[in-house]
Amino acid sequence: DMAVAAFNGGAVFRRDGEAMESHVVPAEVARGMLELAQGSGADIWAFADGRWHANKPDNPHMPRERVSVNQEPVITADPAPLADRVGKLTFVSDSPPVLAGLLEAGRDRYGEQATIAQSQAYYLDVTALQANKGAGVEALAREAGVGLAEVMVIGDMQNDLPMLTRAGLAVVMGQAPADVKAAADWITGSNDEDGVAAALDRLLAERS
Repeated sequence: DMAVAAFNGGAVFRRDGEAMESHVVPAEVARGMLELAQGSGADIWAFADGRWHANKPDNPHMPRERVSVNQEPVITADPAPLADRVGKLTFVSDSPPVLAGLLEAGRDRYGEQATIAQSQAYYLDVTALQANKGAGVEALAREAGVGLAEVMVIGDMQNDLPMLTRAGLAVVMGQAPADVKAAADWITGSNDEDGVAAALDRLLAERS
């Protein structure tokens, strides 16, 4: 069975649960980012010990995350005790200035120690420096026994750039911002336009 990458490439594991790679956020970075987030207005999600910890129970993006992680959040008002074993920190806000402020402050302090990037307009992710989608797609390609030149990736946000710039075929969704589209070999339709399906149809048509 194919391996699976999670936490923006921070964890790679086989379907039976065997871990191939695992990288946690440096504890100093996790503690510092949690301090920066205090009073910012952003909610805090910490992924640690195989569980999703949320500091509040009622964020509007929780229903989507429940589907993505297939579990209920553990309500953890103070995630600081988890700082030495966090696979991913996610700051959640529908206010662009809130996440932009955390992104700038975080990169100023910890940009050489961690990967800090938005994965959605309302999510800012912090992972280990080795935990990026470029490293993740490289690990998956090795496991599958194929070269990166044979890999197609599809993305739409800044945290997708490390894989978009390494894969043989980089496809970017129609809703992506301009800096992400600049890395594309192909630009496909948006989510609302079934862009992933359109890209796969184009791939199959060009290969047939």
